[in-house]
Amino acid sequence: MWRILGFPVRKGENQIDYLQYYNWAEPIHAGIERTMRENLSEELGILVGRNSVARSSDENNFEVRINISRFELTDKNQAIVSGDWMILHGNGVRKGRVELRKNFPGSKTDAGPGVAALSGALSELCQQIAKEIQGQ
Repeated sequence: MWRILGFPVRKGENQIDYLQYYNWAEPIHAGIERTMRENLSEELGILVGRNSVARSSDENNFEVRINISRFELTDKNQAIVSGDWMILHGNGVRKGRVELRKNFPGSKTDAGPGVAALSGALSELCQQIAKEIQGQ
């Protein structure tokens, strides 16, 4: 059985190529983690990475891992974000667990308030991690 790991694109008439490293649909947890690392890097003016290369001896390099285990809206108009985070810097490690709940006004036709509540919870988590990084 052939398994092609890539996104098919038209190269020409009767020609198809596969972009093997084209990340057209990443899992939501990976997208959240990547976006939060990018936001932390920009906000704090440091390098926040995902692999050990980021964990060098440079005092401005951090490795941050975020594992979102719950990311949902409930029937009771509550956004829930929970998960674990870990900050590695030099030889130090800090870990934490968080569960954030945000209430939002209900609407059967508008998803906006729920999405805004989830976004607010992620923003709060990012701020908590930023405080931990600044405390190192």
